[in-house]
Amino acid sequence: MFNKVVASLLLFFTISSFAFAEDTVVLKKGEAAPYDGFLIDRAKADKYYLLSETLESCTKISDLRIKESDIQEKRITNLNTELNNMSERLVSQQESSFWGKVGFFFVGAAAASLVAYGAAKSVR
Repeated sequence: MFNKVVASLLLFFTISSFAFAEDTVVLKKGEAAPYDGFLIDRAKADKYYLLSETLESCTKISDLRIKESDIQEKRITNLNTELNNMSERLVSQQESSFWGKVGFFFVGAAAASLVAYGAAKSVR
């Protein structure tokens, strides 16, 4: 696709220098040309016009794809930022959950000690 666009651009710029000049004059058969230059028939002129229209549409498509690529790049950047934020939150929760586990262990140990003390008192 890229090679076709480049080839179309080269062809367009080569042709546009003489086919689509500002000093374009339509001649009928037998008329004298008002200046020196190139003369092409109507079929080739139509073909060059279609090529220029094709080039214009390819340029628009290329611009849209560049914009789409920029949007995708922004989405990827946003997703990476979100992933990093989530990763940091996960790490901070894991750190706090360690201390939570230690605290619950001591609460559980104290509760078990109280149960054991109460059972020992009731047996005596």
